[in-house]
Amino acid sequence: MGDCLRHVEAPDSYRIDDPGGQAEMDRAGLNVPKPIPSQSGALLEDIDGQHVDLISWLDGRPIGQTLEPSELDDPVAIFTNIGAEMARFPKACNAWD
Repeated sequence: MGDCLRHVEAPDSYRIDDPGGQAEMDRAGLNVPKPIPSQSGALLEDIDGQHVDLISWLDGRPIGQTLEPSELDDPVAIFTNIGAEMARFPKACNAWD
């Protein structure tokens, strides 16, 4: 499972394993993790009262360490781009029911 991430759902978290939601993320051009079915084929499992799913890993590289000075060439540009992408996410989520 090196290319996957286990996700435990928070009560108010966005769900992107809904086919309509995934289509909206794709339509908006957002690069989001893709849901991976469990061995039973389900996209969401209940384990001891917790909703758990498995999502794909996104390509990328770490941009730093917590509490360590940044060694980025242009941190303002990088964090501006991250913020712009994050701002697009709720709009795409609101486009599906």
